[in-house]
Amino acid sequence: MPRPQRRKNLLSAARIPPDVRTIVTTLLDNGYDAKIVGGCIRDLLLDTQPKDFDVVTDAKPNEVKSLFSHAFVIGRRFKLVHVQNRNEITEVSTYRRRSNRKSSHRKSHLNVYGSLNDDHYLRDFSINALYFDIESEEIIDYWGGLKDISNGQLRCIGDPSKRLSEDPCRILRAVRFASKLPLEIEPKLLKAIRKQASAISNLKPARLENELQKMFLSGSATNAYIKLGRLRLLEILFPSSGSQNPLALSAMQNSDERVANKKPVTLAFLLAALHWEQFKTLGNYDSTGRMSISKSVAVAESILRSQREVLRVTKQVRDFVVETWILQTRLERDRPTRIRELLAHNRFRAAYDLLVLRASLGEASSRMAQWWTDLQKMDLEEQTIAIENMKLTSRRKHRKHKQSVELLATPST
Repeated sequence: MPRPQRRKNLLSAARIPPDVRTIVTTLLDNGYDAKIVGGCIRDLLLDTQPKDFDVVTDAKPNEVKSLFSHAFVIGRRFKLVHVQNRNEITEVSTYRRRSNRKSSHRKSHLNVYGSLNDDHYLRDFSINALYFDIESEEIIDYWGGLKDISNGQLRCIGDPSKRLSEDPCRILRAVRFASKLPLEIEPKLLKAIRKQASAISNLKPARLENELQKMFLSGSATNAYIKLGRLRLLEILFPSSGSQNPLALSAMQNSDERVANKKPVTLAFLLAALHWEQFKTLGNYDSTGRMSISKSVAVAESILRSQREVLRVTKQVRDFVVETWILQTRLERDRPTRIRELLAHNRFRAAYDLLVLRASLGEASSRMAQWWTDLQKMDLEEQTIAIENMKLTSRRKHRKHKQSVELLATPST
């Protein structure tokens, strides 16, 4: 058993939110042990604001629940407690240990309750196995996580091959941490990831979706996308998307900018960008709108069917992606019709954003992308004038085209 190091003066209890401190002190005052653990400690040491805080204790879930008025036991395989204070939820879990019981249902007996000296074995990476004692203000480090943070290294606890085979989701977690934090994946772990990459296709779709949302919707999508490509994981995660995909990379950069500006981002939009090239190729996409709706839907379904083999694609996501693709032809036309209807379409904004990204790469009409951009900045009266001017321009172009055709058709005398 590794001997834990205890380090003081690295973190002050004052940096822990008051509500979280209250949960820990309540457990301590009632005779239980309790520590703050995991990614929140790692992030504070790296001067990054934690998204949430986790508490671990020797109290059983029902014992934890009995101490707080707004507490809920969740989970089936391993029960946790969510303690709610105002709008924040703190997750409180009981110390775990690995079960020695042999069973054909290995996962159902993977974790049983234990002590602090057992719990650290089940953490995935050394940087996530740091415990903070708010009374002594000591960080308890079993696996050299503090040294790894100092050295900028992401290292697995135990043998990387074994730990990744236990849970292939750790492959994606490694990529996510190395993308958002100033850490490099250490060579042994990197080798194990390359060797076991295909195992991520066996993850449950819902769990994979949850991990991809954390990876792509938290402000580090660009780095994650590049690392996934280098590790040859993109072709496993997104079968219909090529590894060299400028539009997808542009969408990742856009996602990071939107997160930085506190704007909403969705995985569905990234899927639309990731698979657009395939849709355009299979559907013989034509900005004049010659591709029929029925053919568009059929092509989109074939692409998303392949994606469903790896990742859950709900009806809502499917509709979002398909409608965003189909609207591209209408937005890119030189003479758009039913403009008010388009502006009111519930997928207009997503389709417009995709058009702008495509235009920035020279793949779509930059003139029309700018026209739609300007139109949205206008008030109702200005929009009406702009739309009427567009109609007049369209009629003139149509009249000139008709005259040119008639002139060519007139026999010379």
